[in-house]
Amino acid sequence: MELFHENGHLTQEGFQALINGKLDEMGRLEAAEHLSFCDECLLRYTALLENEDLTAPSEPLAAGVWQRIRRRTMRVFTSRYATAAAAAVFALIIWGTGVFQNMGGMHQARPSAPPEPKAYAGTVTSRMNEFVSETSQQIGTAISDFFAQFQKGAQQ
Repeated sequence: MELFHENGHLTQEGFQALINGKLDEMGRLEAAEHLSFCDECLLRYTALLENEDLTAPSEPLAAGVWQRIRRRTMRVFTSRYATAAAAAVFALIIWGTGVFQNMGGMHQARPSAPPEPKAYAGTVTSRMNEFVSETSQQIGTAISDFFAQFQKGAQQ
């Protein structure tokens, strides 16, 4: 069976094999690829399909489709609210740790004499690692305290 003419278009026999499901996987892929870029063959193929009888589903599908749409809508909304709630909880935890406590001095009036510079030992990387370590310890402690208070409230 010849699937394509010498000019590259699908043969009538190829169209019938495609419609009747007689092509192997490679033949279906080749035909599908050709139909994706050849408008002439696509028009011939759709014209052949117009003459085919369409079968109706045994059960109505509308109720199931609407149910799936409602479930997905609920998932989207709950996901958005859960994300916002988690962000608020993390913001409260970080605020409660006092990580940003030293930033309050930025808005106050500046002192008349500049503060003495602190002597830092080590490289910038080691100082950054030290800061990150201290901050993560503060956040960890705050999270532990938060859940401990949460458990106390749940037990009462």
